[in-house]
Amino acid sequence: MADNTAITDEKLSKPWEFQKGNDPRRNLDGRPKGSYSLTTIIKRLLQEEQVTLQDGKKINAGEALTKKVLQDALKGDIQALKLIWNYVDGMPTTKNEHSGPNGGAIELKTVRDDFKSRIAGIIARSGTGSDNQ
Repeated sequence: MADNTAITDEKLSKPWEFQKGNDPRRNLDGRPKGSYSLTTIIKRLLQEEQVTLQDGKKINAGEALTKKVLQDALKGDIQALKLIWNYVDGMPTTKNEHSGPNGGAIELKTVRDDFKSRIAGIIARSGTGSDNQ
């Protein structure tokens, strides 16, 4: 009877990860030259689009949106105020330290080995394996 508890790395591999070598899902050429990202298109449109204010003055859409957000913030709109604050000063950063036992490194290999042994135990208890099919 074969040992059904052996779990190989091949069985634990993830099908959504790229295969070593020449995986057909890879885009080796990258994005085509001359193509634009969504951010680039939006920035260009905000510059090009003209908006006429009540006083007849024309400004681009980016300036109009900025004025609108500023007016809303001054009227007490908390979301608009947060938006302005985050763009002017930037989001506050939070530093988090992650460490293992006694401040050491986190041992990921231990977690994987534990996972393998749990799976092997489940297979052994269920009585299923390659020779029972």
